[in-house]
Amino acid sequence: MLVILLMEFTFLNTLHAHGDHSVSCSGPHKNDPVCLAPPPPPPPPAISVNSATVDWLNEKIIVRGENFSTNTTITLAGLPATIGSQTADLIEIPFDIAIGGTLKGNHNLMADDGPSSSTSSISLFVKAEIIDQALVGCPCEADWITELGVLWEQHLTDCFEITGGAGNPEDIAGTVLTNSTDPAVYPHFPIGAAFTAEPNESVCQLTRVSSPLDPTSVTDLVKIRINRLQQGICRTALATNVCSSPITSVP
Repeated sequence: MLVILLMEFTFLNTLHAHGDHSVSCSGPHKNDPVCLAPPPPPPPPAISVNSATVDWLNEKIIVRGENFSTNTTITLAGLPATIGSQTADLIEIPFDIAIGGTLKGNHNLMADDGPSSSTSSISLFVKAEIIDQALVGCPCEADWITELGVLWEQHLTDCFEITGGAGNPEDIAGTVLTNSTDPAVYPHFPIGAAFTAEPNESVCQLTRVSSPLDPTSVTDLVKIRINRLQQGICRTALATNVCSSPITSVP
């Protein structure tokens, strides 16, 4: 009997030594270190992505959800995205080289949180190609040269300003005329660069208008998506390299 009791005592001590809380911490074992240790902290709460929207005017994606942490990572269409500012319920992803070039369409946006071992995803619709906001240069200038042909840097490239409306907060445009002394002579070549709240209109472009008030006579010769910085650079290129005289306003 004594041998059996000693074996049971040894077995109980072994369980306590390995932190087995299935053994009662009452009685003579209540002061054992394993019984006095605080319980382990609960696992972090699972993250949740509730919405994702594209803020075109400010060139970023806004992700709203719950329980985001500094360990949370984001992928867009399977590619790691850069996280800008973030809180527990909001993450901002800037338009940069990581997601630049993402094409129009539906893309899977996934948030992953390591400590909580949880993921959450949502489908994000992108209206137009995402352009890295750090890209510089005017992507249209060479195409403008090609399409304008003999009009390029000739006297006939006098430009008349076309001001932007409420939907075009940063629009710069001009019209290259085939007869600089008579705006009624066609074709005209509206040319310009605009960065707007509507991504499909954030472009630099050159359009041929062969006759007035006829939609079938309008042809886009150049139409390339740009970012806000490129808009300013293309505006300078338009004013200094395309128009042979200062842009003048049309009443």
